[in-house]
Amino acid sequence: MTFPVFKKNQYISLYLFSAFLLLILLFFSFQKNDAEYFNNQIWQPLTDKSVTASSARFIDLKINNSTLYIAFQDFAAGGRASLMFFDGNTWQYMGKKGFSKGTATSICLAFDETTPYIAYIDEANGKKLTVMHYKNDNWETVGCEGFTPGAVNYVKLIIFNKTPIVAFQDIKNHGKACVYKFTGKTWEPLGSRFISDDLAIYLDIACCKDTIYLAFSDKSTSGKLTVMKFEKNAWEPVVNKGFSSGSARYISLKVFNDEPYVSFADGAFEDKLTVLKYSKGNWEYTGSAGYSKGAIYKSLLIADFSNIYSAFIDQENGFLPFVYILDDDSWKPLTKSAITDSQVKDISFCMDENSYYIAYIDQLKYDRLFVKTLKR
Repeated sequence: MTFPVFKKNQYISLYLFSAFLLLILLFFSFQKNDAEYFNNQIWQPLTDKSVTASSARFIDLKINNSTLYIAFQDFAAGGRASLMFFDGNTWQYMGKKGFSKGTATSICLAFDETTPYIAYIDEANGKKLTVMHYKNDNWETVGCEGFTPGAVNYVKLIIFNKTPIVAFQDIKNHGKACVYKFTGKTWEPLGSRFISDDLAIYLDIACCKDTIYLAFSDKSTSGKLTVMKFEKNAWEPVVNKGFSSGSARYISLKVFNDEPYVSFADGAFEDKLTVLKYSKGNWEYTGSAGYSKGAIYKSLLIADFSNIYSAFIDQENGFLPFVYILDDDSWKPLTKSAITDSQVKDISFCMDENSYYIAYIDQLKYDRLFVKTLKR
């Protein structure tokens, strides 16, 4: 048997070619890993047990002055509203457990410096809207209880230039979208009493500098997405009403780098998750449209000083929660590790400079509330 004989230059060429192939393989290997997972850390329970011993709903998790807070409907207190904070070791109630007069739903939390405000649908007042804040070691009503004309839905709360602002669907008035502000004594409409022309659902509200934005699914445009902005004492659409390709549900609105972003279950893509941003006079896709594996149940947009994140519940993935990050105009899973292997009913997400935090209602554990954390 004879073996081929290579000259020295042929050996050098083969070596260089092999090295080149290896570099290509390594490059695509790293590209694949980078595209799949952004963070290699593992989600860890914040404590060794659930936040409360009983079930909870309508959760809102926030960080304020380095302290973690969570507002929720507390079934350990008859379905009333409660606020808890994490002292570094355990969860503690902020004031009275179950401080609302009656059952509270659609609960939202916001802060004016160190003062927490909570808005909710007040079952004790005909399902109208009530806002309370915690001052002088006590929960106090902001204005009067049940200040809306009638029952409401889809409640949202922000603090804008130290003024509490609420958005809601006014059920009494054909389900139209309304935004009210607190004047210091009473609640009154911000601009026009009704923002939408017809029924509006899945409302969300956000602010930036001198502008307030309101997003909703707009019946007057066949349930497509509409975003309005309040400037110079008037509401006007951002580009056109009903600008999404299909219907919009589970809407979340966030301003990042002075540009509004909106996530939603996109009817044009089988209710999978889509995120749009307004830039240079137009709404445009961020990453791919309909990028979740299946139809979503809830979506949240959260931003910090440098990144924007999307958290959602994926129905096709067994109602599991996921967090993605927008990186190089592509939505990537924040981590390879699963947040939980249990089916969840609700989620809330926030972060500080050191960690991410996610709260969820675990349906397989009697609808109890859990919080996990991930190192950045």
